[in-house]
Amino acid sequence: MMPFNSQIRHNPGYKGGSEQPRYFLYLDLSSLLPRPASSWLEVYWRRCSGHPTLKEAYWVDLAGKRLEKGNLSALVKAVPELLSGMVDFRTFPYYYLTCPGGRFAVYHSEGKLKLRMNGSDVWGYGIGEVWRQAGDSLLAKKQISSREELEIHLLLWQNLNLYPTALALKGRKLWIPLFQSSASDGGEILYDVIGAPTRSLRAQDLFGLRREVAQSLVAARSLSSLYELAIDAMLPQVWSGLAGAASRTGLYVYYPTEGGRVEMPVYEAKGEVFAVAAQPKHKLYFGASPEDLLPRITMELSAEHTLSSSPLLSIERYKER
Repeated sequence: MMPFNSQIRHNPGYKGGSEQPRYFLYLDLSSLLPRPASSWLEVYWRRCSGHPTLKEAYWVDLAGKRLEKGNLSALVKAVPELLSGMVDFRTFPYYYLTCPGGRFAVYHSEGKLKLRMNGSDVWGYGIGEVWRQAGDSLLAKKQISSREELEIHLLLWQNLNLYPTALALKGRKLWIPLFQSSASDGGEILYDVIGAPTRSLRAQDLFGLRREVAQSLVAARSLSSLYELAIDAMLPQVWSGLAGAASRTGLYVYYPTEGGRVEMPVYEAKGEVFAVAAQPKHKLYFGASPEDLLPRITMELSAEHTLSSSPLLSIERYKER
């Protein structure tokens, strides 16, 4: 078991019977991370009424797992053991990939992201690259039936909590996830780049962030246009927070399918237009003008085999029905 400098402190705001943490457990993680870092874990407490032996219980949530003990000293002693089991490549996890059959820790080591899965190592320079390779392996072994079953969670070292993917920026072979700060609603969005502080954004700030990232990718010649970068896999509750920062144009992109008519409403925000598809998560296609959306959506749908090789897309104006 690895040693960790730790301290337990009372939460001055705790009131008996409240749902707030009763204590905070401080942990020094500097020995395992590339920069000085510490974590504050929230320690919760409850009475065990009617239990034959336990009078009370204390617990913390660590990387999506609950560690619970019958007294505070036992909990403080057990935390380092659990933390030691999380270490690989001589460091702490940066992400977790989860699927119905299990979960896999992803580490940043020697300038690469790495994970051990099915007896071999997977690595890449971006989490989207790792996600695709891991998905290919799991699909080949029939451990998942769709790549969408493999989800990315961010592990924040400051509290060792997991944050699920809220949406992703997608362009060519790039897939850059952003994370949901609260599981209960759209809340704030976390944008995390390795080597830089995690940024917390409001939903309405996503338009500016998308353009900022697109500009950097165009400058690096990873994209040929700012509008190649779409927003993918957006949770419905995040779209609810984002929709208020955009205005409807009264137009929609339309195309027929065997299953019926598909309509994507067209919005405008920050001088750009975008069409929204919702099946079941939302996808936003961007363009300089409504007409600019058609070839981009056609190319994307054809690549996804959603449409035939010659799909017929058009733009129409909403009419009273």
